[in-house]
Amino acid sequence: MKNSTIYLMFIFGIITTVFGLITLSIYVSLFYFSSAIEDLLGITMNFSMTFLFTAVSLTLSGIMIGIYSISRTHSEYYLMWILISFIFSSISLGIQLYEMAVRGPTWLGLELFGELGNRIETMYIVGALFLYNFLLEMINATFLWYEIKGGEK
Repeated sequence: MKNSTIYLMFIFGIITTVFGLITLSIYVSLFYFSSAIEDLLGITMNFSMTFLFTAVSLTLSGIMIGIYSISRTHSEYYLMWILISFIFSSISLGIQLYEMAVRGPTWLGLELFGELGNRIETMYIVGALFLYNFLLEMINATFLWYEIKGGEK
């Protein structure tokens, strides 16, 4: 595998980690300021374990991609890291697909804000989150297939 591909995987891992940490910080800030938001807007906020797990799995998947790209050149156990990243992104994608099938494309707004969250804006947010997770899954699957098939060192 070329060095430029390894560097691009490292950068993608950093971007995924940052995206996951931003998503996690949004969840934590909603959790921390929920009483102020409820008083200010007069709504009832719920806490979504699905959103929390999606944010955590995005963060961990990005970290595993970064470790994979570093260990690809220095260790013989690099396959384990891309496999763990693939598992995290698969579970997250499966949970998102389940939530979209059960609650619809505004599942995140419905989980956090109840019926007030059934808005077009939350559909855009869920769509962007789903597309990014799908892209992450495809990249992980491609590199995992390449490594299992016997890519060059």
